[in-house]
Amino acid sequence: SKELYTPIFEINDSVVIFDHLTDSALVFNLNGNFVRSFQISYHYFENWKNQLFINEEKTKIYAKYEIDGLVTLREIDPSTGKILNTTLLEKHIHPMRIQIRGNYAFYLYKHYLDNSIHYLYKQALRNN
Repeated sequence: SKELYTPIFEINDSVVIFDHLTDSALVFNLNGNFVRSFQISYHYFENWKNQLFINEEKTKIYAKYEIDGLVTLREIDPSTGKILNTTLLEKHIHPMRIQIRGNYAFYLYKHYLDNSIHYLYKQALRNN
């Protein structure tokens, strides 16, 4: 049994509720009126970490997957729920506080020789 995860994001000119329990996303306008819904399935990929990130511009959504400390971000089309691009954050294990801005992922990591300091890293995201 997993903890329920139903995030709400303001994307472009809409509010989208990602209802993982019913495998659907509900889209509302900014006035709160229901517009449409669509199916989602990205959360069935192995090693999904029950996390979605929205970029700072509020136009893109990313799902987080992790295997042995390496994180993969999958870009989700906010209008269809389909996977658009996949990017492996390959330079560091266990990145923390991931944020997306423009076409870059920013995150903190600890150096393997010195755990007392956090470093900031910037990685370009795949854009097919």
